[in-house]
Amino acid sequence: MPDQEWIPVPDVPEQIEEILLTDLDLITELTHPLRSRVLHRLRQPHSVAELAESLGVPVTRLYHHINRLEEIGMISVVATRRAGARTEHRYRNAAHDFRLDDKVIAAADTATFGRAIGSLFDVARTEFQREVEIGALSPERVHGRASIVFSEFSFDDDTLPKFLDRLHALLQEYSKIDEATTSDNRWRLFVAGFPLTD
Repeated sequence: MPDQEWIPVPDVPEQIEEILLTDLDLITELTHPLRSRVLHRLRQPHSVAELAESLGVPVTRLYHHINRLEEIGMISVVATRRAGARTEHRYRNAAHDFRLDDKVIAAADTATFGRAIGSLFDVARTEFQREVEIGALSPERVHGRASIVFSEFSFDDDTLPKFLDRLHALLQEYSKIDEATTSDNRWRLFVAGFPLTD
């Protein structure tokens, strides 16, 4: 018997612009390499089987991650269908983006905050190294495919806010372009600017 058509789940909330993360530990969970790829794909609805095929991973490897992302409210079931004796679910992101709540940052002790933000550096380093090791980003192919910048600037009190505003505006502009594309070509951008002490 062929699979039935997907039936939309009634009263599923619309995708919101962003989810404010109120727990520092969620940063590590959401930046897990596989979860990051799942969240990228779930900008459009997918079943676990569709995700597994798209990502080239076994279905069984995805269930734990899907269940956890649903548990913490990052994804929602948007449609179901009968497939033989079981019910399949289709998932979609609950929001276009997520951001750490400023109040959580302000209330965090320095060690906890440092570990949480450090996990972002770890993910960026690990993913970059992986792309180089598998040959997707070889040294001779960096030009035009990647940007590697490690700079230091001196800002006065007037210039720094202007620089940060321009940087955030640029990121928002390209985030909107990203939402409108259906391409699976992913490009990771990790930006970290912070004051240095002598």
